[in-house]
Amino acid sequence: MGRRLLIVAYIVLLPAGMLYPLWLCPTAAGEDDVVYYWPLRVMVARAVRSGHWPGWNGAEAAGVGLFADPQSAMLHPGTWLFFVLPARLAYSLNIFGAFSVAGAGAYLYLRRIGLRTGPGLFGATAFMFSGFMVGHRVHLSIIQAAAMLPWGLWSLERLRESSRGAFAAMVPVGVLTLAAGHWPTAVHMSVLWTAYLFLRCRPWRRALLVAAAAAAVTAAFLAPQIAATAGELRRSVRAEVPYSVAGENSFSPLCVVLAFFPFIMGSRTPNFFPQRWWGPWHQSEMLGYVGLVTLALAASAIWHLGRRAKSAAGPAGDAGASEGRAGEPPAPAEQAGGGQYAPLVRTWTWLLLGAGLWTLGYYLPGYRLVHVLPVIGKVRCPARMLLVVDFSLAALAGIGAHCLCVYRPAKFARTVLRWGWYYLPICMALGIVAVGLLAIGGRRGWWPVWQITSGTWRDVRAALRPTSPALVVPAALAATTAAVLWAALRAPGRRAWWLVVLLLADLFFLARFVDVPADWRSRPGPVDSPAARWLRANAPKHEPYRVWGLSRAYHHRPAELLLPKACAAMGFESIAYYGPFQPAGHALLFGFRPWGHNEHWQWLLRRNHLLSLYNVRYILAADERFRRVLESVRVPVGLARPVGANLLGQTWELQNATRDGRVLKLRAGRLWSPAWARQRVSLREGQVYRIELDVRAPGGAGGLVRAGWWPVGRQCSAGGREVVGLRVDYEQVRPQWRHFEKTFRVRAGGEGVFEVLTPSESLVEVRNAALRPADWPAPVNLGGRLKPGQRVYLDRTPGGLAPARPGDPRVHIYENLLCLPRAFPAEAVASFDDAVGLMEALRWRPEEYDLTRQVLVLRGGRSIPRGRFVSEALRQAGGAGSIVADGLGRLVAEGVVRRPGRTWWWCLMVPAAGAYVLGCLRWASRMN
Repeated sequence: MGRRLLIVAYIVLLPAGMLYPLWLCPTAAGEDDVVYYWPLRVMVARAVRSGHWPGWNGAEAAGVGLFADPQSAMLHPGTWLFFVLPARLAYSLNIFGAFSVAGAGAYLYLRRIGLRTGPGLFGATAFMFSGFMVGHRVHLSIIQAAAMLPWGLWSLERLRESSRGAFAAMVPVGVLTLAAGHWPTAVHMSVLWTAYLFLRCRPWRRALLVAAAAAAVTAAFLAPQIAATAGELRRSVRAEVPYSVAGENSFSPLCVVLAFFPFIMGSRTPNFFPQRWWGPWHQSEMLGYVGLVTLALAASAIWHLGRRAKSAAGPAGDAGASEGRAGEPPAPAEQAGGGQYAPLVRTWTWLLLGAGLWTLGYYLPGYRLVHVLPVIGKVRCPARMLLVVDFSLAALAGIGAHCLCVYRPAKFARTVLRWGWYYLPICMALGIVAVGLLAIGGRRGWWPVWQITSGTWRDVRAALRPTSPALVVPAALAATTAAVLWAALRAPGRRAWWLVVLLLADLFFLARFVDVPADWRSRPGPVDSPAARWLRANAPKHEPYRVWGLSRAYHHRPAELLLPKACAAMGFESIAYYGPFQPAGHALLFGFRPWGHNEHWQWLLRRNHLLSLYNVRYILAADERFRRVLESVRVPVGLARPVGANLLGQTWELQNATRDGRVLKLRAGRLWSPAWARQRVSLREGQVYRIELDVRAPGGAGGLVRAGWWPVGRQCSAGGREVVGLRVDYEQVRPQWRHFEKTFRVRAGGEGVFEVLTPSESLVEVRNAALRPADWPAPVNLGGRLKPGQRVYLDRTPGGLAPARPGDPRVHIYENLLCLPRAFPAEAVASFDDAVGLMEALRWRPEEYDLTRQVLVLRGGRSIPRGRFVSEALRQAGGAGSIVADGLGRLVAEGVVRRPGRTWWWCLMVPAAGAYVLGCLRWASRMN
């Protein structure tokens, strides 16, 4: 009993020690934790405490679903802590709980397949603090879902003995996995569980029936969540995902070196490892480190145990017949050195190889087969299959440690020692050579480093400094691993615990320094916002308004600049949005990306009418480039100068493209062979030009389109072309024609190249491409409210607000003087055939409508037409003027339309769900 308590204490308390900085500030990383997961939990808790069902989030993008976003995790037990505890403590406990649940599941699974206590704890520790779990700890829903992976495997192992016991275990595992909210991770886990079922659970028919029944009960229990999410997904920008987007965050082969040197490519939050991340994609997506000793043991198990003859373990169909169960003495066959684990080692070896290939995503042509599959084809980020890779290595290493410590075969011990002393250092040296070749080739121009990574060859060279902690620490750990393996082999009775202590020391660096900034003790909290305090003190108390924070990145100073969703957690409404369920109409009208970035921010500020229509009264900015544009926007004086002639001719140089009159048809041959159309054109230095074009994807699911100009012979610092121009992201490309513009000033004139480019493998058409001299876009002076020459945005904080961290630029709050936050009756409301027509009219033809009433009103008093965007009651009444567009909420002067809350008894679903899950777990324990 005392030993079990120690094991429970180890698994429960270890995350709180290894991740101790999270006690003080669980959102210190300042990434998705503070801009997404924290606000979601806070908004859900706020609604429940007020007695309302958390179904609607009116604080972003003119209103979106809250419960419909599964990552709000309303039905997950961890979220319930936010109802009764302070948010900071609840968030910390959620993170620690996810790691403990992952460790407990891994330990029970490894014990289930016959491993002793020490090797079981070794494998559980390797998975609990693996690169996937630690790297994604800023993604709370991901680690909460991933923590259930070993529990599903444990359930499948139970299925080999008892159908009823396995069913009782599978249902709560499935419920908690989906309730965590990150369904793409659940899809990846389901792929592993299905493969494991076919490899280990026979007869297949019985196993499939039990698993299907458990899945059906899980879906029935979570039917409200599934239905709400499915509806929200159909209206979101992720309803159709092109191949280039589905393959985002594919695992770069170069990142294999991170398995030996986890910080050699820098860190997203520099600290003891001072270099900033220069590797491909994101650190959290590429990090697959499980410890050097884990690699040595896993490789030894594959090399030695996986190659044993089948006769050592009996028929493959009864691979687990001779496996020792937890607490049982080894069978006679086990005295041969663990040969009965050969089928299991081969199983995990195949799963490891399959998951490894999956992680490569679109770096391998075979990933196209995945993209055409239903459900799975819509899941982004193939690199997240590192979850399966990490667990495979942890399981193999646990089996290797078990055989090493229990059976003590001399040949296997020599294999482990060779891996620790020779092969592992050789692999590490080859990794250093690969990084060195990348730096040398980048400097000499052999390959474009700026395309392979997010840095330059100088960043790569800096990573190879002999004094770099990213090299010194792994080298010291490699030497320690070799020494401990040698010592452990000489002390058979203590081998397992020596290995566990060594692994803890190794993974401590990962847990302590990934996404933990150097100033984590003084890091501002997610609600520490001088701007929020200023608005509460100075903004009108009874006039609703929205804000828009302009930031260099979606996670840069989110609380200070009131970025979405950070501002929602503080009670402010933003026109921007952050999350995967961005309404398609919001993206079409404003040009926002799902993470809040907007390539067309200058156009929105200069034209202003969309911001004023949607009640964006305050603009927050700190960087000089944003403030410069804000302070330059004035009501035009006199008539605007006519736009110049189109400088583009009719002759194009084409690749993977054809020309049909004024229409360019572009389709990439493959992902790495984009389609483009080019022609030479000369521009004058200091002159303002405008790029214009219409874009559509006739077949849907179009990809990125870029139109830009660069001077011949000039290169930017990253090694690429210094391109200025227009970017149209896939969320903006629809089957209907859409118009886009970008105005820019030429810094270095002369002869250059104008290019229209797309990596889309679906057909994209571009027409009316133009490049012409022009003035900056002028604001629409609603009702002549402002005088000619008057500024549109007035700085209400001339001295700026003090930054939370010394050295950061001060935040300024600008008031939009054209925003009139009050309602007017409407004579008529415009109607269009489809949502795209509505968006295009609002964006490009404001002169056709009377915008002074904060509603879209047809000039001339024409009768109200019927249409899908106008309610029948509103059409008949002709009053209160609002436009209801799919995915856009309502365009009203009063601000966000708040949907009525449900009665408090809906919250009884929470304890009911908890009682159901606990009952299933109790039943499972009785069946054990």
